[in-house]
Amino acid sequence: MKTIYLVGNALVPEDALPLHIKEQLVKQFPNITFKEFDPTENLPEDSPELTMIDTVQGIDRVCVFREIDSFSSQKAYSMHDFDLGWQLKLYKKMGKVEKVTIIGIPMGMDENTAYAQVAKEIGRLM
Repeated sequence: MKTIYLVGNALVPEDALPLHIKEQLVKQFPNITFKEFDPTENLPEDSPELTMIDTVQGIDRVCVFREIDSFSSQKAYSMHDFDLGWQLKLYKKMGKVEKVTIIGIPMGMDENTAYAQVAKEIGRLM
């Protein structure tokens, strides 16, 4: 069964949208496991291919990202600076992940629009 990781923090409203649409996605795609993932945890190592849904700053529609090296990085001064993009680059360099697909949801998008656009992209990917 395919697993899609929902990246987000339920305590931060602008970062929780992937978690809010989980129930609708589970109903529409019963053959996919939707697993919540906190980006402060270690990435799953059970598969060299990861598919994730995350909130992305600076986009105005749902977008699919596949190039790890294209993610912008900031200098890391403390543990708080190690974000998902940094972690994905590290895992790629270590050979723990080969392929990543991120369905990015714009910050501030309403849940119904986010769900509709994400479901459309999942349909294309499957």
